[in-house]
Amino acid sequence: MTYNPDIFREYDIRGKFKIDYDLNFAESLGKALTKFSVEHFEKGKKLKIGVGIDARHSSKPLAQSLIKGLISAGTDVIDLGLITSPVSYFANYAIPDLTGTVMITGSHNPPEFNGF
Repeated sequence: MTYNPDIFREYDIRGKFKIDYDLNFAESLGKALTKFSVEHFEKGKKLKIGVGIDARHSSKPLAQSLIKGLISAGTDVIDLGLITSPVSYFANYAIPDLTGTVMITGSHNPPEFNGF
């Protein structure tokens, strides 16, 4: 898997989809998120992660690949669907036993950008 290391920002992962990263990266991210969370935060607990998307064309395939990686690593997933970032944050508190959420969004960037 090849990706541009500049996609890693202080609080998110953001870049041009199919240029800076691809669907394989999203799947690997799901696996890595599970492994890291189990090792550092949720020792001995089964993870439950919510995944939300914005309306960008690349968001749905990115979510499908991320979810595939999460599930293959042993995480339960709740597909939150098309939501806003604030709803993603709210889900952390409103859904029982949710470990966390991943929001797939390009935020204020041009349409060719997307991220996690």
